[in-house]
Amino acid sequence: MPLRFRTRLNLTIVSLVFLVVMGMTLVVLAIFGIDMTQQYRRQGTVLTEVTTRNIEYGLSLPEQVQLHVKRQMLTQAFLTAELVALAEQPGASTPEEIAQALQRTIDRVAEQGTVPFVSEYSISDSAGRPYITTRNTPVTSDNAPPLSEELIRLLTPGTPPLANIASDGAGESFAAVSGSDKPRIVQVKANPDVVDAMRSNFSLQQLVDRFMIPEEYWGIAIVDRSGNIVADAGDLNLAPASELYRKVVRLCTNFLNSPGEGVAFEYIGRQGGAGWDIGVVTPLLSPDGELTHALFIMHNSSSQVTYILDRLGVLATVGFVLFMISLIVSIFLSRGLSKPLIELARGAREFGAGNFNFRLRMTRKDEFNDLAQSFNTMAISIQEYVHELEQETSRRERLEGEFRIAAELQRTLLPETPPRIEGLSLSGWSQPSKDVGGDFYDFIELPDGRVAIVLGDATGKGLSAALLSTECSSILRTLAEQDISASELLHRTNNEFFKRIGSTHRFVTLFLIIIDPRNGTAKYASAGHPPPLLINAPNDTSRWLESEAGYPLGIVDQATFTESELRLEPGDTIVIYSDGLTDAQNRANAMYGEDRIEQALKRCAGRPGEELLLALREDAERHMDGRDPIDDMTIVVLRFKPPVEAKLHPN
Repeated sequence: MPLRFRTRLNLTIVSLVFLVVMGMTLVVLAIFGIDMTQQYRRQGTVLTEVTTRNIEYGLSLPEQVQLHVKRQMLTQAFLTAELVALAEQPGASTPEEIAQALQRTIDRVAEQGTVPFVSEYSISDSAGRPYITTRNTPVTSDNAPPLSEELIRLLTPGTPPLANIASDGAGESFAAVSGSDKPRIVQVKANPDVVDAMRSNFSLQQLVDRFMIPEEYWGIAIVDRSGNIVADAGDLNLAPASELYRKVVRLCTNFLNSPGEGVAFEYIGRQGGAGWDIGVVTPLLSPDGELTHALFIMHNSSSQVTYILDRLGVLATVGFVLFMISLIVSIFLSRGLSKPLIELARGAREFGAGNFNFRLRMTRKDEFNDLAQSFNTMAISIQEYVHELEQETSRRERLEGEFRIAAELQRTLLPETPPRIEGLSLSGWSQPSKDVGGDFYDFIELPDGRVAIVLGDATGKGLSAALLSTECSSILRTLAEQDISASELLHRTNNEFFKRIGSTHRFVTLFLIIIDPRNGTAKYASAGHPPPLLINAPNDTSRWLESEAGYPLGIVDQATFTESELRLEPGDTIVIYSDGLTDAQNRANAMYGEDRIEQALKRCAGRPGEELLLALREDAERHMDGRDPIDDMTIVVLRFKPPVEAKLHPN
């Protein structure tokens, strides 16, 4: 069902408001989202870079700690070797006293609440037997542990010292050096609790835990080249069977196997599926610059998306409120806009019902009032135009009636049927290009038995041409009763015609031929008319009846005309026509022309005169292809056919 204007107006206003609000909302959200994304990306990049650099540095700390422990143990071993050498000077201290002094050092450190770095001292003699030790159990030849080959080498002067750090609690951490004054082995064993504490404090797991920022990261993980997660922190489900574990391992191993990439990003969910959190993978290099691990950090970017969606809900609520407000406002506005339109529609209906006296009356001071005034002005103009149209229609109807009468009168002036004359076959046809035309033809039987055939063409078209042709035809028919030649008849007709219409500068072209049907003698003259075509039946030839054409009738006074004579053979046919036939045009503006007249008549040679005329008409109509004629067309066909017993050419 079609909507009323007021409804369409309400919908248009509301839709525009809604589109503007939604467009502004989407633009604000887009700008906000882009800014938040760029800001978060920059912030995340900085945090990731800081975390990566620190963890990458932390990878080298365990080795540095081990090196530091070794150096400390070697320092203790060298210091102990020097002190033992001093203590064994003659008369200084016994081995038992030296052992007790070393034990007191360990105990005094423990009394300070500090775990002693050295847990045991042991000095072996030149035979490799411990003779000074801080063990609680005295060492004898029976319970002394065997020395390794590496330790026995230390009895040889100049042998490099030996240091060992136990890995993951397996074995002992110790340092051993040669004696400074004589062959002996000085061993210093590090406290395992101290070594384990130092190893724990500087492990990868401790580093990951330190740099875990819950406000920014969901979790951190370090993956080696074998695809093992060596350390992780945060609120991530990195169980080996979880989808997130497989995705993190796949992302990191692909990154480690593609060293050309500086960093890798991927949107990922906390459970491993699709999500808005950003997973970032960066390289971790060993101290010697080798890529050994990959650092995976999952940034908490989904919270920003949640923030944006929350704001979108607020904007949607505001948009709905504005939509309802605009709906209410549009209803009030549409009432003010639709009321004058309803009045205009009422005026249009009154006009459609023919009430041209209806006028619009508005008290508004806006464009609708201007429109109403224009409507009233239009109504007055239409009223005047209708009155003038009625008068013009009445005049046109009178003129059309007069034209119909003139056309009927003109048709009555043309021969209704050709006269029946022995020895001649006559036929004629005329078609005006308008209601009435300027062409005419006539068959005049003279008192002496001869027959005058006339075809005239008045200048112009329509009623003026019809009046000229009627005037000329009546003058010629009146003068034809006198026994005069064809040239003289044209001369007298021109004189009389010039007296009547000479001042109008109009004229009539005319062809006149007078035939004696008893012997075929024909005399003709032309007043500026196209020459007719003679078809000779015995020879099956045709030619144009050229003659010295005089002035058209009405051009000059006292004009003279040349008369030509012709003797017709039985069966000869003469075709007379007006220039409307040769000037007939088709849709390509090509004229019919004299050549087509001759060709059309040759195709119908030997047929009766009426059929020749009909064939010529049909050929011209085919040429015009439905186009209206541009001039009056008239054709007259006469054929000489005397009786067999007649003597055609008596002496």
